[in-house]
Amino acid sequence: GPAAKQIEGPRGELVTLDPNGSKHLSVYSTNEEKLHVKIHRVTPEEWARVKRWWSSWNWKDRKFGPLPGKKLLDTWVSVEAVPDQRVETRIDLAPYLTDGRGHLVVWVEGSEKPDSPWYGNFVAAWVQATELGLHAELDPKRLVTWVTSLQTGAPVEGAEVRIHPATTTAQTNAEGLAFQDLPQRNTRMDQVLVVRKGGDV
Repeated sequence: GPAAKQIEGPRGELVTLDPNGSKHLSVYSTNEEKLHVKIHRVTPEEWARVKRWWSSWNWKDRKFGPLPGKKLLDTWVSVEAVPDQRVETRIDLAPYLTDGRGHLVVWVEGSEKPDSPWYGNFVAAWVQATELGLHAELDPKRLVTWVTSLQTGAPVEGAEVRIHPATTTAQTNAEGLAFQDLPQRNTRMDQVLVVRKGGDV
């Protein structure tokens, strides 16, 4: 008989687009003629909220809660389907980025719910389009952040580094390094490292 309908791709993952490549997210499907696509704009400060959303899967109803962020797109996309073959569909993200940069939550699901409550026929990803590469090391008292260009690998000077939700910032030096004392940890508070350079985050 025919293969079951299926959709594959990132699921609850952070995807960084190639700064020199096209701005799209690839999903792969079998025997699907159309896909339901939602795109919402988010900010790095919403990372913890989105992670909680990824954990909100309701096994009984086989659905999530409301998608976080600002809605930009909610539509059906046609698939160039070939019977019983896995095909690629590229979701164009360029119209939803600002000067090729930004953060989006992308949700893609198939046309039918799966029979099993243990299987979700969907793709969900936080997609970031940035030219800033980030590496961080810490000890119990201090954080060292190294910011480089994803295009060239060169250090980025003058980038603003902040541990959200703290308001204090540090600036990267000529080597792309920033040094910060760690804020007093609150186990009930989600923290995320945010780096900005001009309009790039």
